[in-house]
Amino acid sequence: MQIYIKEIDIDNFKSFSDKTTIPFLEGFTTISGPNGSGKSNIIDSVLFALGLSTSRTLRAEKLPDLINNLGKKNEASVKIGFTENGRDVSFSITRKIKRNSNGYTGTYYLNDRVSSLTEIHDHLSKYNISPGCYNVMMQGDVTGIINMTPFERRKILDEIAGVADFDRRIEQAKKELETVEDRVDKSSIILNEIDVRLTQLEEERSQALKYQKLKEEKQALESKISIVKYFDIKTSMERLHESILDANKTKKSEDEKLKELIASLESTQLELKEISELVKAKGEDEQIEIKKQIESLKGVIARKKDAIAYIDKQVQDNSNNTASAKDNIQRLKEKIEDTCLKIDNKKDEITVIEQNIKQEKEELDRITSEVSSINKTTNENLEKRSALRRNLEAKQDEENAFLKEKLILEENLSRYTRDIEEAQKEIEKSDESKKELLSKQDMAQVQVTELTQELKDYETMQKSCLFELDKIKNELNDLNYNISLAYKRVAQLEANKRAVEDMNFGREIDTIMNSGLTGVHAPLAKLGQVDKEYATALEIAMGGRMRFIVVDTDEIASRAIEILKSARAGRATFLPLNKINPRPRGQKVPNIPGVIDYAINLIEFDSVYDSAFHFALGETLIVEDMNV
Repeated sequence: MQIYIKEIDIDNFKSFSDKTTIPFLEGFTTISGPNGSGKSNIIDSVLFALGLSTSRTLRAEKLPDLINNLGKKNEASVKIGFTENGRDVSFSITRKIKRNSNGYTGTYYLNDRVSSLTEIHDHLSKYNISPGCYNVMMQGDVTGIINMTPFERRKILDEIAGVADFDRRIEQAKKELETVEDRVDKSSIILNEIDVRLTQLEEERSQALKYQKLKEEKQALESKISIVKYFDIKTSMERLHESILDANKTKKSEDEKLKELIASLESTQLELKEISELVKAKGEDEQIEIKKQIESLKGVIARKKDAIAYIDKQVQDNSNNTASAKDNIQRLKEKIEDTCLKIDNKKDEITVIEQNIKQEKEELDRITSEVSSINKTTNENLEKRSALRRNLEAKQDEENAFLKEKLILEENLSRYTRDIEEAQKEIEKSDESKKELLSKQDMAQVQVTELTQELKDYETMQKSCLFELDKIKNELNDLNYNISLAYKRVAQLEANKRAVEDMNFGREIDTIMNSGLTGVHAPLAKLGQVDKEYATALEIAMGGRMRFIVVDTDEIASRAIEILKSARAGRATFLPLNKINPRPRGQKVPNIPGVIDYAINLIEFDSVYDSAFHFALGETLIVEDMNV
């Protein structure tokens, strides 16, 4: 695509104190005038507006010297209009410079829109215009080219044809390719580390599942033991109950015997009394016989008393055994109720643990699946990169072939140019051979035209190669971006895994929450609600502080620590509300693009826990990404 300068508007630039518009008509435009009339300043204005030169090249010590000093204005501007069809202005580039107390300020405009020098050069590069090109010929450039060596002339041809820029782009692409290869190698190392880490996680998961299985078996055995103990205690109670019934029956029987003995004793005492009265009335022999009977009766009475005492003792022992049995029955009932309650609690804990294990297993399977997908994507990117590299090497080989053809064309062009020069010399020396030499010159001109056309064809193919190279660079950039996304995704998955691990409350927290200690609220993770959109970021921000247990006072925290020590349930961190400083008020969210809010503002919780959440999160900000 070819463009032409349609017109130049110069205002207060160097010798142009007034605004001047210089039109450029179709064909060849010549500007003539005496020395010092400002012809060279027109070339300087073109270089100034397009940013193709420095102040020294523009014959000035510094840029403010380009402002005309004869006028009252402290600024200068140059506007260049370009056309593609020779009629209408397709686009315009303007540069303004203004003198101020700090020196000067300069501004570029592309189609009257504020732009940067880089954007100007990028736009001009579409038309093969760059700071190092020969689109603008300064004074002395023609003489300099004539006096150059063939090697220097070839460098100029390379610049004009765009080959030098093509070489620079190839070198840049090679460097970028090396950078991409380094990144891919690093990615491979990181992916290998991730694979190792995944293997470790699988082993840890296997150990955890094994531990969980053993724990469940232990709990099942404990439940069975509790059931066996329950039935043993129940059997013992039944036996004790039967013993109590037997004892009651025995007591009743002994009571009846006691009554009979008492009645017999009373009857015997009555007989003894009657005998004593008879003794007094009868003689000595009878008294002796009666005494024997009395002694015999006393022995019977003594034995009866011993039997009564033995029966009383048995009755007392049975009463004591009955009371003890009743106490044992009461204790056994309480123990059975406590055992049943523990069994119910264990069942609830087993249900919760099974749900947690199921969730963790699903999360681990999901993470494993996503990492496998990332590995697959990375391998595809590596294969694609290899294919692009082979394509780039093929393009380089093609370019080398083009360069060889170009060298041949340049040699032929140089040879034909020498033939033309020799022909011109022969024309000057001999009028007789003028026609023949003119014929040679015409043939050489035809060959030069053919070579020029071949050179244009080569330039077209070169542009095609440049387009392919740019396409390859874009694909490499896409690969770099995909690899970067893979890194971020792996980091996010690791963070999610850590957050899932942190959310599993351990034995120490369960011990405190089940202790019945008053003044204990809950871990921070259970005291707030968050949107799913910010859940991952907030979990990472809080980390292990989600497990901090909120209590009313430091005294309650001390009592809770003693409970953990006595139960040997591990350690826990407590947040006493009476010792935490309240959150400062009036904090404003920084007005920066990408900043969402303070982390504490994204959590819904009771105002009682404001100081506890501020202790855990502080001034942490939640942002959209790491580029903020």
